[in-house]
Order: sequence, then C-alpha cells, then structure tokens
Amino acid sequence: MKKLYLFCLLMPVLLSCSKAEIRNGLIGDWDYGYEIRERKADGSWDEWHTIQTYVLVPGVSFTTDGRLLYGGETSTACCTFKKYSLKDDVIKLQDLVSCPYVDCAYCDEWKVISLEDNVLILEKCDIIQEKYTRAQ
Repeated sequence: MKKLYLFCLLMPVLLSCSKAEIRNGLIGDWDYGYEIRERKADGSWDEWHTIQTYVLVPGVSFTTDGRLLYGGETSTACCTFKKYSLKDDVIKLQDLVSCPYVDCAYCDEWKVISLEDNVLILEKCDIIQEKYTRAQ
C-alpha cells in the first residue's frame, strides 16, 4: 500500500518532467527525414517507408517565442502557419497564411509521438506520421 501511495504522489512530478522535456527538446531546427507511415483503414499504422522520390522539403524550426519557421524563415506560402503553442504533447498551429482563391485544407494540430536521440516523430492530421532529425 505504501508503494502505491508513493507512486500516486510521484506520478504528477514524473508527468510534468516529460512535458518539460518535450518543450525543451522541441526547440531548435529539424530536418525532414523522408520517412513516413500512414494509418490503415483498421486504425493501425503501416510500416515506416522512405520517400524514394526526392522532393526538397524545408526544415522546420520551433523557436522559444512560439514562432514556426520553415528553412529558417517565417513562411509566406499559402496554407502554412507562422506560430505554434505546445500543450502536453500537442503542437497547436496558429496564424494561418491564407491566400485569395485558395481553399486551405489543413489540420492545425501535430502530436509529438516521440522525441529522443535527436529524432522527432510527429503525427499529422491523425493519418500520417513523419520523422525529423535534429539539424546539425
């Protein structure tokens, strides 16, 4: 019973540490890893596969002041976001760049699935997961 009581007391502390680790670990520059997996119809995830067709995807940067940068700059491209906030393991995207005559089909939340060993895995729109590596 003592162990269970101790566990219940320490659990909020342990959870807050992981939130702080995500917040601190997320800050910085991330290169697109060209690895992706998709959610199957049954809700499970398929295997990771490498994108074979080379398409230049700019890196993404999360700043301490809540700015979201692409290739080191604030994006002006249609249907991109300029800012973010982080709550627990969810990145809430904000300040959408909208353009006339463009209907932006987007999702405004990315979930941090994993952040360790300089590899970031983000789940986007509840349908894909993408890997990023910390920029050197």
